[in-house]
Amino acid sequence: MEIKKYRGFNKFSTKEPRPDDVWLVKFPYTQLGNWYKIRPALVVSVDEDIIRVRKITTKKDERFNYPITIENNNNIKQSYLSIEDAVVNRYMLIRKVGSYHEKKGEL
Repeated sequence: MEIKKYRGFNKFSTKEPRPDDVWLVKFPYTQLGNWYKIRPALVVSVDEDIIRVRKITTKKDERFNYPITIENNNNIKQSYLSIEDAVVNRYMLIRKVGSYHEKKGEL
């Protein structure tokens, strides 16, 4: 049986998520059925197959107002962390992209 690859990585990650990890996550749209959007998220807690995460975006609004700094390939970008937790399962995690260090405020 062949494992299908998506943009250079396996369909499901074999790494275990831990609090303060940053992962790419498939967040489903609530109105469009089987559609989803991939975005980075900070892992808040892990309990068996239930994982609490907070979405990360570059646009500030009332739901995304906690500033964090992302450094990627020597490019520093101001981003914002959601104030709301989202609950996802392991199958929605794509791959780990980093860790958050609150003391430095950097990913």
